[in-house]
Formats: sequence, structure tokens, C-alpha cells
Amino acid sequence: MLKWLFGEIHFKFQGSEVERFLNLAFSRQVDLREVKYTTDGLTFKTSLKNFRQVKTIGKKVGGKTKVIAKEGAWFWWKKVLKRPGIIAGLFLLLGIIYSLTGFIWFIEIDGFSGRQREILDILKARKVKPFVRKKAVDEKMLKREILAQMPEISWVGIEKKGVRLIITGKMREESYRQKYKKADIVAKRDGIIKEILVFRGSLRVKPGQKVTAGEVLISGVDERGKAIVAEGTVKAVTWYKKKVQVPLREERLVPTGQESSLVKLFFGKKEITLKKPPKGFALAIMVEKRYKLSLGRKFAVPIELYKVTYREVKRKVRKLTLEEGAQKAYNLALEELKKEVDMKQITYMDKSVRSLGDAVEVVVKAQALEDIGQILGIQED
Repeated sequence: MLKWLFGEIHFKFQGSEVERFLNLAFSRQVDLREVKYTTDGLTFKTSLKNFRQVKTIGKKVGGKTKVIAKEGAWFWWKKVLKRPGIIAGLFLLLGIIYSLTGFIWFIEIDGFSGRQREILDILKARKVKPFVRKKAVDEKMLKREILAQMPEISWVGIEKKGVRLIITGKMREESYRQKYKKADIVAKRDGIIKEILVFRGSLRVKPGQKVTAGEVLISGVDERGKAIVAEGTVKAVTWYKKKVQVPLREERLVPTGQESSLVKLFFGKKEITLKKPPKGFALAIMVEKRYKLSLGRKFAVPIELYKVTYREVKRKVRKLTLEEGAQKAYNLALEELKKEVDMKQITYMDKSVRSLGDAVEVVVKAQALEDIGQILGIQED
């Protein structure tokens, strides 16, 4: 790639002193590539910086050097510079592409349990449509608008990605108004309040406040003191920590390719051994299969073929490098993290690695922005 970028020249050398030409070139550390002998000399390629040296060596040995072709970005650019129209067109094209990336071309809606049409109507009311300027789309305001008009949504994510506007969301799994006669929204984990949207109930916290798991965020009491089912979303900055240790000695079972099998035929309660395993293995994986003879759903024939295949395996121990062990531990930590939080909601992640001699320890710390509210209420009788 670098050779093409800085330019490459294809030469033809004509003369009888071919070996002398090559010896001089190599002694002066001239890089010759793709050297091919011809009837009257040879052809080769070299970089642009060796042009003068090749010409000088050719004259010294009484030969003739001729440029066959010039390749690479350097020569292409020199040709372009002679044609200002191409340069102007290139910059115009780049300008058009750059300006087009400032617009939303596509709107993708994922989730919402088949209610994407309602989301599109909200977007249309806010004049958010294909080919609108990116700067005209306020993600936070749009998110509040969707949640305000559709309180049955549990969370909404809006992201500008290239020329796409991606909107993801999830509906509440059940109607809490029918299930409870009074319910609060409480914190399911510790965090610092970032965004609040209340549909029903009395707000008990404010942005920037630190809350702990179980603390009431929105109380299930209205302004008259009547018990209700609180509804709303409370997004907070939360933290996760996963620690995983992986031994650097990895043991695996590897098939040797050797197999033996046992085959039996059953007639009702009678059993006939058709094939016995010729030998036993010290360590093997057993695979069982049963084949029943049938003449349809109503006619069951009491004949069954039973086959067991023994596949020999052996233990193979491999010593992992520190990097391999760290990567394996990191992948396991991510899997554990995915069980607790949607990876799309993670805003920051940090990884630390520590060698333990015969093992490696990886600690993954993550920060997320998520809805920490969960319903806690008294069920209807």
C-alpha cells in the first residue's frame, strides 16, 4: 500500500552487463522488485526515490534504462494537477457528500410491540422526517414527547448514527393500573438522578440527587392525598462492576477420530445385540440414538433400534498467554454484564487487568444511563 502511495516505476534495462547491473544495485541498497529476465536484459520495479540511482548505474555498466510505466498515487496526483476541472469536481463532490451527511436520510423504529405507526405520527407532528437537518432533531425533547404521549412505554432510546435516526423502545409488559390499587415507583438500584418524567403521582426526588435501591422516586398519592398507581420514568446514572478470574492453563477434550459403537434391536421386551464395541476407550463421548418403527399414528410396531456411538477424546492442555487469558476473562465479564443491563444504555466502560501468576484477573467497570424505576404496590383483593 505504501509503495503504491509514494509511487512506483517500472523499468526496462537493456545491455549485456545484467549481472553487474544487479550487483551494483544491491550493493547500493537499491530496492528492485519483480525482477524478470528478457532476451536483451531485464525488467524490474523500484520506488520513485531510486530513479536517479537506477539511471546512474545503467550508464555506468554501459546499458540503457527505459521507463515502461509509472504507477501509484503520486503520479496520478501529478496528472490530476494538470487538469483543474477534475480537482474542482472532486472538491465539489466532497462538499456535496459532506453536506448530505448533515441530513437524516432514514428513520428506523425498532420495538414498541407493533405500534410504530403511532411513533411515526409523533415524529411527523414534530416535523421529523427523512431529509430533515440533523441539527433540527432534538433527541431529548423528542424522547420526552414520545413518553408523554405514550405512557405505556417503559423506555425510549434515540440515536443519530450517520444518516440514520434510530429509535428503539419497549412497552410495559402489563397494566399496573389494573393490578394494583396503590403503587409507588421505587429505585431498583443506586444511582444519581438525571432525567424525570411524571405521568401520575407525586415526585419525591430531583435531578442530581443520589438515591439508593428501594427509595421512593414517585409516590402513588395524588395532590388530594388519594391512593393511585404512580406512573413515570426516572433515568439515572448507574454503575456496574464485574470481576472475573481465568486460569492460564486451559484443558480441552479433543476428538482423536477413533470411534466404536454398540447396536441393539428390541422386539417388545426381547433384546438382541447386533454389534458390540470392539474396544473400550479410557475417555469418550457417548452419543445415543433410538429409531422406532412406525406404520402411522394409529399403528405402533414394537420394534426399536438402539445405537450408542463412543467417540474417543483425549485431554489437551494449552498454556494461555496473558493477553489471551485477559481477553477470555473480559468476554466472560461482558456476558455477566449483559445479564443485568442493556449494553445500549452503557455510556462509559473501563477495564483493568491484573496478573495472578497462574491466572489473570479482569475487572470491568461500567457506567449506564437507565430507567431505574420499578413498581412496588399493594395488589387488588
